[in-house]
Amino acid sequence: MEAIQLRLATAQDAKAMLDIYSPYVGTPITFETEPPTLKQYTQRLEDALSGYPVLVATKKQAVVGFAYAHKLDEYAAYQWNAELSIYLAARQGRHGLGTVMYRALLDLLKLQGIRRAFGRVTLPNAASMRLHSKLKFKQTWVQKKAGWKNGRWHDVAWMEKQLIPQPEKGDDAPGAPMTFLAVDPEAVNDVLLKANAQLEKMATKPVVSATTRKCMQGNKGANTKPEQVVRTMLRDMGYPGYRLQWKAAPGRPDIAYPGRKLAIFVNGCFWHRCPVCNLPTPQSNVEYWEAKFKRNVERDAENRAALEEAGWTVVTLWEHDLKKDARPQTSRYLYEVMSLADEPSAAETTSSKADSKSGN
Repeated sequence: MEAIQLRLATAQDAKAMLDIYSPYVGTPITFETEPPTLKQYTQRLEDALSGYPVLVATKKQAVVGFAYAHKLDEYAAYQWNAELSIYLAARQGRHGLGTVMYRALLDLLKLQGIRRAFGRVTLPNAASMRLHSKLKFKQTWVQKKAGWKNGRWHDVAWMEKQLIPQPEKGDDAPGAPMTFLAVDPEAVNDVLLKANAQLEKMATKPVVSATTRKCMQGNKGANTKPEQVVRTMLRDMGYPGYRLQWKAAPGRPDIAYPGRKLAIFVNGCFWHRCPVCNLPTPQSNVEYWEAKFKRNVERDAENRAALEEAGWTVVTLWEHDLKKDARPQTSRYLYEVMSLADEPSAAETTSSKADSKSGN
């Protein structure tokens, strides 16, 4: 993954931030009903920058998300509280970016002397509730039918997190929190360095865990265990003479009978998105996995179409078809397919050495 960097926002980021925010205006996530103009949004940003931290996340210098704090209420008695907001560009969620940004924002607010942080979440919003829960926010109450938007009433959950302990008793006047501009720049820089180190680590860590990778590698490439099971079935039925990954056939089927024009693909349920197993996709690096799976499924469809156009019969077997309890039924199905296929050519009547010469 390309590393994402956090930095403090400037007024020049207003256009990029507005581009991210505007699509949310069409949803209940924000109760604003009309996108602000660039002039209006720039003023909002400048107002926020005067008193609270505003963070932007950049990838290749382009802004892909932002998070900021602002007043919970105008009255002075509320000044020890702050409300948080976060918006990510499309396809940036579920990578852990939101967690890192929110945590950095909370750390910066503590430097200011802010005692409590609040988040308001329009329900339902599983992603936002998951983020707040992960960072130990507590739901204090649900404001029923708080706003009307998109043709219906929406509830709002109030989430709260204590940042600095407050005494249960006592009337000692607390010191007023400072504006963000007055916070020690070195302390601010330490927070950003910590957050960016975490983002760098996230960008360089393996896409999947070692255990998951081992499982996937068992069904990746040629000569996998499921393929070996199918080849054993075919030989036991009396149908040798196959070719492995035969280059002359479109899509290089895992197992091919050129004379019969029969192609057999043995697909891993994870890699090729088995419609029966419907396995969950990894929860991190979602953009990477969605693109990869889409390419696999499209390539499978293209290969099948090319083979059928060339007059081939195409059989797809899935990994789950080759588990021990499913093998008898799969074996019967294969036997029927082979029996219905055209008679083999003279070249196929002689047993091949396909197992030892894959790709011929």
